[in-house]
Amino acid sequence: MVGRRGEVTLGVILVHLIAEIARHAGQADIMRESIDGVAGLRTANPNLFEPADGWAAHHARLTAIAEGAERPGA
Repeated sequence: MVGRRGEVTLGVILVHLIAEIARHAGQADIMRESIDGVAGLRTANPNLFEPADGWAAHHARLTAIAEGAERPGA
């Protein structure tokens, strides 16, 4: 089948469908998190990263790494 943007194959349709489902699932998850206040998959095991030394130390560590990295073209 040929559409306005060229040939439409089953592969093109599947990729588009998967992208749309992922986008809407993400939006629904954000809405659910704002309603119930729980982030992640489960309350008991949220599967979210939590730095052992806290977020402030993690941020400082990443900032130091970024500031020490070479800038492209510099």
